[in-house]
Amino acid sequence: MQRRQLLVAGAAGAAMSFPPFLRAQSKESPGVTDTEIRLGQTNPYSGPLSAYAAWFGKVQLAYCNFVNDQGGINGRKIKLLSYDDGYQPPRTVEQVRKLVESDGIAAVLHIFGTAPNRAVVRYLNTKKIPQIFCGTSGDGFADPKTQPYTMPFQPTARIEAQIFGKYMLQDLKGKKIGILYQQDEIGASVRQGLREGLGAGNEKLIVSEQSYQPSDTTVDSQVLNLKASGAEIFYNSATLKHCAMAVKKAQEVGWQPTIFTLNTTSAVNKVLKESGSGLPEGSLTSIWHKSPVDPAWANDPAMVEWKGFMKKYYPEGDASEPNCVLSTCYAQAMFHVLKSCGNDLRSENILNVARNLKSVQLPLLLPGITLNTSPTDYYPIKQLQLTHIEKGDWKSFGQVLSA
Repeated sequence: MQRRQLLVAGAAGAAMSFPPFLRAQSKESPGVTDTEIRLGQTNPYSGPLSAYAAWFGKVQLAYCNFVNDQGGINGRKIKLLSYDDGYQPPRTVEQVRKLVESDGIAAVLHIFGTAPNRAVVRYLNTKKIPQIFCGTSGDGFADPKTQPYTMPFQPTARIEAQIFGKYMLQDLKGKKIGILYQQDEIGASVRQGLREGLGAGNEKLIVSEQSYQPSDTTVDSQVLNLKASGAEIFYNSATLKHCAMAVKKAQEVGWQPTIFTLNTTSAVNKVLKESGSGLPEGSLTSIWHKSPVDPAWANDPAMVEWKGFMKKYYPEGDASEPNCVLSTCYAQAMFHVLKSCGNDLRSENILNVARNLKSVQLPLLLPGITLNTSPTDYYPIKQLQLTHIEKGDWKSFGQVLSA
């Protein structure tokens, strides 16, 4: 196995270019020359979560090439180094050390996953390398006092769960709730956020909570326990593989609750369709960016441009996958920060710009959702819109909601 699989955007023969690049860069602005900005990341190009690398790492590599063809950022080309960590935190540490100490990056763009990001927070903050924007919906990455160089991007699982809890209480009054969650930081955030959204005194609506480990090969017993509890709402907060297994098992045993899934697993409907089923009508999740499968955005100029980008720069990619839009938003946010830095690309200034975003509109965000941060608020997006399965596909409804 190649433990250091490398994908590069913005250069050919990158391995041979490391020494001259390092000689040319400024001591005050590591990873920066007069013609180039060097960024780094890790993604699970191998292992059970490799589908996410196709949606995130490969899309962002392609988007860098698109931006470079438009002239780059303030005249500098972006070189994104993307290493495989297999979603194994020890490998993430190894690869990130290489990115910082050998490759000389200016900043990290979107390391994928909660556990991999958590594994390198302390190291990157010690080295003062901006870790923006983290590819996680975990709740522990916005702590400007103890980890000032780390910032999340998308709404956290806790924020999403708060909004789901409010909706369950108002629109699905009195229905019993069962939860499937992974035993990790995301699972803990889901459970906390749901209780906060339901409000004091309504926790009794939660009649069953079933957990699983990422290595589990089945969640059949958990689904059977949830059905036996009498739950009428199934909060399926599992990651993609286990989310799909749980839905299929529920269908096999005739359990027909209202299903909620994490926005990061919106692809579960497509996965289930490939096996001959699909999410039931009325199943819900949330979204904060435009969806390529929602007819509402079919003629939207930003969506039309994005689909053109995918066709030209990543033709083997899936332009119907919402996660591909999500990952593009990450890149657009990073490039907005770098552009706003002008010629001052010191890590301190990258951080300063990132934590002072004011009503920043990105072309692929939903109307009404903007990026806002401050030195004491590291959550750029705190709003969501609900979306449900209608005639077999996701369709947004209602207003933009805040936690």
